[in-house]
Amino acid sequence: MSAPIGGNTTLPSVGLSQDPAPADALVVTILFHPDITRIGQAAVLDRGKSSRDIVIGREQPPFEFRHGSERDEPRGLGDPHVSREALSIRRVPGGVRLSRSPGASRCSTVAGDIVDSQVVADDHLARGLALRLGHGIVLFLRYSPFVDDDMPARDTLELLGTSDSMARLRRETALISATDADVLITGDNGSGKELVAQALHRLSNRSKRPFVAVNVAALPTDLAAAALFGSARGAFTGATANREGYFQQAEGGTLFLDEIGDAAPALQPLLLRALQEREVQVVGGRVCKIDVRVIAATDADIDAPTSGFRAALRHRLAALELHVPPLRDHLEDIGLLAWHFFHRHRPQVTSELSATALAGAEGARWAGLIMDLVKQRWEGNVRQLNNTMRQIAIESGPALRLPTSVRHRLQSAAPTPVGTPWPTDGLEISDQLLRSALSACDYEIAATARKLGVSRQSIYRRVQAADDLCLAADIPLRELLQALEEARGDLDATARALKVSATALRARIRTAPAAGIPERPD
Repeated sequence: MSAPIGGNTTLPSVGLSQDPAPADALVVTILFHPDITRIGQAAVLDRGKSSRDIVIGREQPPFEFRHGSERDEPRGLGDPHVSREALSIRRVPGGVRLSRSPGASRCSTVAGDIVDSQVVADDHLARGLALRLGHGIVLFLRYSPFVDDDMPARDTLELLGTSDSMARLRRETALISATDADVLITGDNGSGKELVAQALHRLSNRSKRPFVAVNVAALPTDLAAAALFGSARGAFTGATANREGYFQQAEGGTLFLDEIGDAAPALQPLLLRALQEREVQVVGGRVCKIDVRVIAATDADIDAPTSGFRAALRHRLAALELHVPPLRDHLEDIGLLAWHFFHRHRPQVTSELSATALAGAEGARWAGLIMDLVKQRWEGNVRQLNNTMRQIAIESGPALRLPTSVRHRLQSAAPTPVGTPWPTDGLEISDQLLRSALSACDYEIAATARKLGVSRQSIYRRVQAADDLCLAADIPLRELLQALEEARGDLDATARALKVSATALRARIRTAPAAGIPERPD
């Protein structure tokens, strides 16, 4: 699949350094930008060697945003609606702290706006975090080992994506294509296994010969042998002429056996013999030699004891093996893929769009769509994304429009855990940091949660579990009355003395006047 962005026929993966980046390199990828040539660009922000502040903004960071080996001059995001210094990133123990500069343009994640600062745990960054800056920029922040992908054949692969996962897949595909060994491709349904098979064929010395694709699961059991190996005239009722099977049709080229995991038990030994001896038994006819490279693919677990798949056939198919990652494992490619599919299904619209056209409300609509897309689980993988963008492209004109069914699906689907900056229970926050944040936020739970980048529920649990902390609702009535008296009725002073939220204290007083607490004006 070729890409329309930037005038290139493909978008090779990003290799940001001749030296491999460490596994904990912090990489940022542009999921959406009003300048569509920048969608998919990526840069290494930090290689794990410092705890300095990294600033992202209109003119920051001074790093190279690149598509593969295509180097760009160091520059920032270049969007006038993003502040010069919009967001600061700093490594802290157990994660990174995201801090929005005072007065800066809006910064948000799928969990909501970044008001002051949030801490993102390392385990979340290993999966990735979507960030929206201003109204039209969407970024994806992730720890990644990032692979340089300067293979000479990269423009022939047509395997779209700038992630480390896709860079590795392209590299392995290019290396394996130089051999003539059979290949087993594994991966989830809809992840792109047939595209990999086609790339293997195009790059091989068999590229000028046929590529024949067969869905093994769709072959009727009683006709499978004839379909694959051919049949002689009179071999069975209705066989009025000699017919070539798929193996003969692929002579000199590549035979792609899709969904091989669903091959009927009776067919498996016949396939094994064909692969071992490089000869097939024509049904009702002679044995003939074949010169075919076999590439098989499956989304089934053929190694499971209950799969019923012959171990000998499995190992013979997998002289070499490739795994295609599911979309959920390379969400940094979702912006590039979404725009590519939209362009494929509506080229007359996207060809007329410019950075100016996408700089305003239209860019904001696209940024919102990408944020919605990155939340989804994509159990159907790239195929499901392609179908979604086809529906959107058909509905859209010059302005982006979502069909009602797509809008409901995006809004109702349970979001993937990738992208939330909140630790599950706040255990990453030390006791000292918790108390410091509570004091700085006047013991307001919501403000403390935003400051630490955790959920309010996690702060409630930590406070209730601490011996020296409590909530306003849990203070004994006698202690509350005494503190209120000592503060001469000043609720704010009472809250500070009790180390509780003044807002929560007011709420308790309003609901308990009969208990002897005097009602006082706020």
